[in-house]
Amino acid sequence: MFPFTKTPIKPFLDLGKHRLSFMNALMPVAGYISCAPSISAPVALALFGGNFFMALSSQGMGQIIEKKQDSLMARTKDRPLVVHSITDNQATKFTLGSYLLANAIMIPTIPMSAVLTSNLTVALYYVYLKAKQRTKHCIHIGAIVGIMPLLVGGLAAGELTTKLFLDMAFMYSWQISHFVTILNHCQQDYKNAGFVMPEGSAKLLNMIIRYLVISGLIVYQLSDDDIYHVIIKVMLEMLIFTKAYHTYRKLKGLPYPKILGRFFFDYYSIAGFYYLGYNLVPPAQGKRIELHLKNSSNNGVAEN
Repeated sequence: MFPFTKTPIKPFLDLGKHRLSFMNALMPVAGYISCAPSISAPVALALFGGNFFMALSSQGMGQIIEKKQDSLMARTKDRPLVVHSITDNQATKFTLGSYLLANAIMIPTIPMSAVLTSNLTVALYYVYLKAKQRTKHCIHIGAIVGIMPLLVGGLAAGELTTKLFLDMAFMYSWQISHFVTILNHCQQDYKNAGFVMPEGSAKLLNMIIRYLVISGLIVYQLSDDDIYHVIIKVMLEMLIFTKAYHTYRKLKGLPYPKILGRFFFDYYSIAGFYYLGYNLVPPAQGKRIELHLKNSSNNGVAEN
């Protein structure tokens, strides 16, 4: 049972999309490791815990705001607020509580620049939710929201690297490709909910190809500091361009041989492969760009 209520915990986990929030919380940690000269376990843990609860809060806020739209879409009609497994009041308390807890975890340990950027991410997510009802360019706003956790990690390290900016550019392109893929399968759903989105399968598939190619070109710029990174870089480029080729053949109505299986080429596999295989290895950090945003009380923490 969820603390202080008679409601089971699962609806609250679904409200916060806990699996997605868990993955989101890994991104600032990856950004921190990519930039920090040496790793501080307290900072890394505060980044993960704080951004996990921040993500729970933002996802909950999204479901509260889009409750009506969720009820009109087949892919979201079983969400907890739609099926009344929790009340609006409970959802609001959960969202606000998660937000306050996130800040309580981060403020004692992480430089204020990182804490404020994490809060800014929630504000930008709110802008994205509203933009979905007004402009087809909302997908770009959503992609910006998606790369902000990487910046949070860099700010927590107290300095940024060229590698981090390449990471952010890669994730921006990857997220648009991923979102457009979902949109291509759920165009009618979004129409039913009144969302303003790009339309037309051919146009959407062309967008996927374009941003996948951009992703591949970004990967090409990543450093080759040792044979391990060379191998990972080549494999990552093969995954990206194979997915782009797959999409191109689909656009032309041509069959595609599933040599390595469908799952191997999905977007989550590409992004996961990138972070596990490349981003978390310090030799690939790249040239550093020092920041002077740390206050004196946080200097010792960031440099330990």
